[in-house]
Amino acid sequence: MRIHVYAACWNDRRMLPYFICHYAQFASRIVVYDDGSQDGSVEYLASIPGVETRAIERTGNESTIAGLRRIHDSCWKESRGRADWVMVVAVDEHLYHHDVPGYLASCLAHGVTAVPAVGFEMVHDTFPDQGVRLCDTIHNGVPFGPQHKLCVFDPSAIDEVHFGMGRHVAAPTGRVRYPDVDELRLYHYKHLGLDYVVRRTAELKTGLVALDVTHGYAFHWLRERDQLATDFERLRFSARAVPRSGPCGIEHWKDRWWRRQWPWHMRCWDRFRYLVALRRPRAAVARDAGA
Repeated sequence: MRIHVYAACWNDRRMLPYFICHYAQFASRIVVYDDGSQDGSVEYLASIPGVETRAIERTGNESTIAGLRRIHDSCWKESRGRADWVMVVAVDEHLYHHDVPGYLASCLAHGVTAVPAVGFEMVHDTFPDQGVRLCDTIHNGVPFGPQHKLCVFDPSAIDEVHFGMGRHVAAPTGRVRYPDVDELRLYHYKHLGLDYVVRRTAELKTGLVALDVTHGYAFHWLRERDQLATDFERLRFSARAVPRSGPCGIEHWKDRWWRRQWPWHMRCWDRFRYLVALRRPRAAVARDAGA
């Protein structure tokens, strides 16, 4: 199973060891696009065997977020004919399944070409010690619709992925077939202690340009400490242990943009088919997009 991972990085030195620890478990290739980090991220990546680092080149007066979308829409295309699957993620986004290679092999065997992940905002009181795999140590989270993302797909089957800003939605074209039910999870490790959230948000804010602010891109990076603290406490109060195996149910269906939402009677029909599929021995049966 050949899995290529693509990610963008900017001053992520603190998070990078966890990112590498997670994806090195199953990736045959990791490529990181760096946006001018000055915190030792590039030097750290250069010390990791098998990791490729490339500089992000800006185009004219392009906004920071639009530039990232351009990278995400194109970086994976070099893996056509070279990888069974590509993963396009952020450094703090860890894709989880209790058996990633086995699950993706089953998807491949059933003709699945695009595997969206159900997203969770993971919460912890403090930033963890290095040398641990976050998905093995931080288990509490909250389902979060904007983190429901298409991060995994077959590069030879997909023509274009057409990510939205921040990759919160996608409109892939080509031979697009989703799993009957959703088993892949995306753990977003941003809320690892309030101090970390505040420092990281303030840092990310400095990376925005006027066009980002004008268009409202990454508006959450503009929040101040009081609002961040309120959001953090709300997440801590709501967080529960995220199931670590098995398919996801139909909760938060409206956030799964790849599932039919309208007309309402087709949404109900799709939810019914989904519930039926949950009872099957193996859930990774392919369904054409829009079927």
